[in-house]
Amino acid sequence: MSAAILNGLGRITSFQGRAGRAEFWLVVGGAFVAMMPAFLTEFRWVFWTTHDYVRETVRTSLVTGETHRYSEYVVETYLTLWEADASWLTIVPLSVCAVPLAAVLVRRLHDLGRPAWWGAVAIYLAFGLEPTLRLLITAFVNVAPMIAIIASLLLGFLTFILSISALIVLGLWTANEGDPEPNQFGPVPEGPFS
Repeated sequence: MSAAILNGLGRITSFQGRAGRAEFWLVVGGAFVAMMPAFLTEFRWVFWTTHDYVRETVRTSLVTGETHRYSEYVVETYLTLWEADASWLTIVPLSVCAVPLAAVLVRRLHDLGRPAWWGAVAIYLAFGLEPTLRLLITAFVNVAPMIAIIASLLLGFLTFILSISALIVLGLWTANEGDPEPNQFGPVPEGPFS
C-alpha cells in the first residue's frame, strides 16, 4: 500500500499516462484538505458585515439662516452573501495544488479516452469565462454605459449557467469508468489507486 502511495506521489505532476477514479479523487480530496484552511479563513459565504464611519451633516435653518455642523457616528450592519479576499493564505495553497490537480485531471481524461483540451475548455468555462467577460464589460462601460449594464445582466446569467454546466459535465466524466482496454494515452492503470 505504501509503495502504491509513493508511486502515486511520484506521478503527481505528470501529465502523461492515465489515472483511475480512485487516484483522481484521492488527489482532489488531498487538495481540498490542503486548501480548507484558506477557504475557512479567506472566503465568507454568509456573514454579517459591519461598516462604521463618521458622517458629517450640515443643516441650515430656514428661519434664521444659521448653519450648524453635526458629526455623528454611524454603524451600518447588513447581510453579505459572498466575499473573498485574495491573500497569501489563499494564493499559496492554490498555487501548490494547481499543477497536481491539472495533471491528475489530464490523466483522468486520458483514461476516459478524451484529450486534455476537453478539461481546459471545461475549466475555462467554469472559472475563466466570468472574469474575462467582466474585464471586457469594464473596458466597454466608459464607451457605452447603458449597453455595458444590459450586457452584464444578460451575460452574468449565461456565464453562471455555463459555469455550473461545465462543472457538472466534468464531474460526471471523472466519475465514469475508464476504458477497459489500453488506449492511445497508455495502458490501463493498475494498482489499488486505479
